[in-house]
Amino acid sequence: MTRQLGLTLFLGLLVGCAQPAPEPLPEPSDLASLEAPVRRQFEQAHELLERLRSDPETQPARLARAFAAVGEIHLAYDHLETARQAFEAAVALEPTEPRWSYLSAHTHYQLGENEAARARYRAVLELQPNHVPTFVSLASLAQQEGKGPRAEELLGRARELDPGSSRVLADLASLALEGDQPEVAVSYLQEALIHQPGASQLHYLLAMAYRGLGDANRSTEHLAKVRATSTQQVSLVLEDAWLARVRSHRVGARVHDQRAQRALAAGRLEVAELELRQALLANPERHYAHYGLAGVLFRLGRSEEALQELDTLLNHDPRHTPSLVLLARIQLALGQTAAARASYHRAQIVGPDDPEVQELRKLLEQRAGLETETEPAATPPEAPPGAGTL
Repeated sequence: MTRQLGLTLFLGLLVGCAQPAPEPLPEPSDLASLEAPVRRQFEQAHELLERLRSDPETQPARLARAFAAVGEIHLAYDHLETARQAFEAAVALEPTEPRWSYLSAHTHYQLGENEAARARYRAVLELQPNHVPTFVSLASLAQQEGKGPRAEELLGRARELDPGSSRVLADLASLALEGDQPEVAVSYLQEALIHQPGASQLHYLLAMAYRGLGDANRSTEHLAKVRATSTQQVSLVLEDAWLARVRSHRVGARVHDQRAQRALAAGRLEVAELELRQALLANPERHYAHYGLAGVLFRLGRSEEALQELDTLLNHDPRHTPSLVLLARIQLALGQTAAARASYHRAQIVGPDDPEVQELRKLLEQRAGLETETEPAATPPEAPPGAGTL
């Protein structure tokens, strides 16, 4: 390994000194429409890179850092193609720096280029053999490809290096669940909870493990904890300074809006909620984010919180038709028919031709018809055997 690494470094230095500067990188096509702080990040990183590229005295390592800086900004905002180009240029200029190989590998992985990602991750381990995030990433690749034993081996090495990582323990638990070993998964997850009791993902995995063991009570208990902790922004602990630096570049509400939309498309409501809350923290003036957040909360079964978000928005814009329609739908779900009718009339005044308003009218008419047809029973009917049980 030492001889091979020495040869790699020597050849890398020759390549870095001999080859011409890599090609310039494109700025985002939507640069003019970005929020001002985000736009400045892109402009400053690209300006510095071009200044160094045009200077024949720039050392390869310095130019590599400039390419990597551009790559980090693009990766932070999910511009993956340009990020990949930037990190590959940095690797070519400074192959002895493991950060560039790791960030290149991560970008290949995000793009679904598994073989290229694996090659770069292996290059990281040649340069930094005890890098835990690389072992975790290689394990994720192996798990995706159905190579459970290999993934377990890699995670075992990561656990040796970082015994308290809840991320490593959770990944081991996921492997155990895939292998139909729920009792093993419970053991890993209970240990992870000692280190990070507030992580909703751990409670979700425990709910699945107990379900596999046939313990409905404990499964339900942990699902309740998922709901209780889902508003907390608690990521599973994995010390990854290089990706943390990338995440630190993220500013502005728009990026959180985009992530929320992707999460919604994937059915990940809890993630969408967190991103929308972050968007509001980044820019409290984005009042209409309250509408999206209300819709997510309603779908999560948290109607009272959804009503609070709509109240905030409607105080700002009482004529926002989509919010009035959603308000009526939530009120109907809560059995507040009179209030729902009042919200419908408000929506009808400001948006009489809106298809959502017309659909709401049909729903209210249907509800009114059901209420007319339903006779109050003197005593509630007996429930059939097994009703109300899972």
